[in-house]
Amino acid sequence: MSRISLAEVHDLLQKLFSERKPLATFFVAPSGTRVLLSGFIAEASKETGIFVTSLPDGRGHWINVPPFSESECIFSYGEQREIAEELRNSVSDLGESALMIDFLRTGEQFSIFFKLS
Repeated sequence: MSRISLAEVHDLLQKLFSERKPLATFFVAPSGTRVLLSGFIAEASKETGIFVTSLPDGRGHWINVPPFSESECIFSYGEQREIAEELRNSVSDLGESALMIDFLRTGEQFSIFFKLS
């Protein structure tokens, strides 16, 4: 996985949003809580953070990752085969590419898996 900037994260999220790319998200908390949601980017902005819904019209099940800054996170992008084996075993069928956001203060991790083709 390669580290990327917040601006690059924004560009990638906007591409996923504008092209309505199906994706899967995987949230992991230090407590062991894990949440998996397949869906679409419904919104991604400085005001709302990342909002993913299970239906392309913005309805259905959802997850919202609050706004964050570059100093609070580590952003990584790469191929699914590059992620840690433990995580890879949980998400093996979710997509070829991965955007991972590690929250430094809380220890949480939010990942988005998708195909760009």
